[in-house]
Amino acid sequence: MVAAESSLGLAMPEDDNWVWDIDLAEEATERLTLWLRLPDVPEPTDVNITLLAGDGGDPTEQTLTIDVVQHPDLAEALSELEVLASQRRIYRKAYQRLKTAARALAKDQNLWTAHELVKTSELLIRISTVEAEQLRAAVAEALQQVSQELAEW
Repeated sequence: MVAAESSLGLAMPEDDNWVWDIDLAEEATERLTLWLRLPDVPEPTDVNITLLAGDGGDPTEQTLTIDVVQHPDLAEALSELEVLASQRRIYRKAYQRLKTAARALAKDQNLWTAHELVKTSELLIRISTVEAEQLRAAVAEALQQVSQELAEW
């Protein structure tokens, strides 16, 4: 299932559809920004969009296909980064930071974990490789989870 939120606030689900009612004057425009939480399954996900005019005109339909990529979890990212750090010096500081983040996470030190994840991301963003990009995505997901836990605290 895809969860959605927009710049106009939460939508009301109707069956399997999310509906936003927007009142527009003639010739007016409105920008709608959507944030989607996609499934964790690494496969393409279709998002169907139907626009209906209030004058009863024909609906306009569009399907967007979004490729969902599965990023490694923190333990997998640490393992991959360890291998990269043993092969290339440029990854060593990022590996040390991520290792520190993993230790802090194991001790439920979420604030310190978040700090170290940000520092890891700052180091990885300087490395222009596909591997670094994938690791940054894994670090970002871990940071999001830790941040949510901090927000609930």
